[in-house]
Parts: sequence; structure tokens; C-alpha cells
Amino acid sequence: YASPVAADGRLYVSSLDGKLSVIKAGGDKPEVLHTADFGERISATPALVGDRLYLRTKTKLFAFGSGPTR
Repeated sequence: YASPVAADGRLYVSSLDGKLSVIKAGGDKPEVLHTADFGERISATPALVGDRLYLRTKTKLFAFGSGPTR
């Protein structure tokens, strides 16, 4: 259900079964840089705001990035 998003040479792709994969953009073939399993459904598109990535699962909201939160 969620759309992929791109930032800083990477694609962020989430799946209904709760996995978020980070894929290197460009090149001859895709390279998976990291996959994380959040253990619950992800149906929302990850949001990119400044240097942060927000990810909403069925029951939680995660924020990834550097710097202080406001």
C-alpha cells in the first residue's frame, strides 16, 4: 500500500508485513543496504522531513535521523 520514497541516493520501501528496506539508488542492479523488521503492519508511506524519516506502523510512530527533536 505504501509508496517508495527517495532521499540522499537511497530508496526506502516498506511492506505490509512490517519490513522497511533501504536500497541504493542507481547502478546496474539494486543493492539492498539494510532491512529492518518492525514486527507489525506498515501501510503508510514513510515521510521524509529535513534529515528525518518518519515511519508509522500499526501502533507506533518512529523517527530516524540526526539532531535534536523539537
